[in-house]
Amino acid sequence: MSVRAISLRTARVTAILLLTLLLLAFALLQVKEHLLRKRNERLLSDFHSIRLNQTTWPEAQALMERWGKMGHARGPCSSMDCAYDITVIGWPSLVPDGGAGPWLDRLGRFPFVLRQLVGVRFSLLHLRFLVQDGAIRRTQLNIAAETVGYAGYMSEMLIYVRSRASISSSDEAMRTVGADEELGVHPNFVVGPESFCTGCETISLTFTPGIAPEELMRLTSFHLSCLTDNLPCIHLSGFAPAMMEEKAKYLREVPRNSVPCTTPAWALGRDADGIWLADTLSAGQVMDPDTIPGESPSIVEEDQIRLVKILKGPLKIAPQSVLRFRPYSGVEYEARAVPEHLKQGHRYILLPWAYDDDWQKKGVVAWRCGVLEDTPENELSIQQGVGLDDHLRGSELTEEWPW
Repeated sequence: MSVRAISLRTARVTAILLLTLLLLAFALLQVKEHLLRKRNERLLSDFHSIRLNQTTWPEAQALMERWGKMGHARGPCSSMDCAYDITVIGWPSLVPDGGAGPWLDRLGRFPFVLRQLVGVRFSLLHLRFLVQDGAIRRTQLNIAAETVGYAGYMSEMLIYVRSRASISSSDEAMRTVGADEELGVHPNFVVGPESFCTGCETISLTFTPGIAPEELMRLTSFHLSCLTDNLPCIHLSGFAPAMMEEKAKYLREVPRNSVPCTTPAWALGRDADGIWLADTLSAGQVMDPDTIPGESPSIVEEDQIRLVKILKGPLKIAPQSVLRFRPYSGVEYEARAVPEHLKQGHRYILLPWAYDDDWQKKGVVAWRCGVLEDTPENELSIQQGVGLDDHLRGSELTEEWPW
């Protein structure tokens, strides 16, 4: 046999062996991705199975046992108080290490694109739940998914899902134009972006225990195949379509000062930091003291009221105090909501939005949905909403990535 024939045979055998190894490696990757997909589906299913204030300590313990080493308690853990984390990570070698970057990414851009094509990408599902007094009181689900961004570079999709007793005006999603309007349609959840993020897309869902289980499942039925398929989802619209559709509803265009408050009184009572019963002594107008420097000031309503009773909130102001009150004026840029007014001689339920120790000088301000007629029906609804506070011990769960 000639040298050339031997060389060709050797090259052919080597090529076959390399191809076989590549196919075997690809098959092993698919097995790993299949197992990862099943774990992700199992964790999302377990999240859906939790009923706030109803899922018991024994059921929480069953979750802990099921996930074994993939879960751990955050400090002392008992039926009276326990915060517990469960984390599923796809390709831990890609987890950021605090500065040097994922070790696979140190090889450059080409390996990133190549491994994306075979489904090797960083992903994380992180479930945290809080047990107090024998039941799960709070849940939080964070998801991070690596994808291909602009010009083929790495990007991230970040999803935040959190439960609260109420939907606070300080929630990040509530700062989105139009988000508070949706509380009239669905008072038990709000969807919006989650802060600013360079090189990534974010979306968040904040919900209360009053949300219907099927509604929560609809909103959080994520396309988990985006985490393991050979071709990733490029945008959140492909990964979390229901949440993105809800977010898009806020972006509808409406005429200026045309959207009335439709949020039910019980939801306002649940969410407000302070609620007053007050009589209107006089109604007037002033130059807006909150005008942005450099802009022409607007004329806004400012009324004189007598505080009759504090229905909710800190007792910073004594009943029978007389103070200045500015209801929502609708003068801000591209204001969507209908301005609100007080009439002299009428009694109202007021939801003050901002006041401090210098209230006698600055007065008190309300945001939209800050003025309700004082009727027996409204007072009863407000009391029902205030009663929804579950008096959680300690602070709410906060967003925290486990790396």
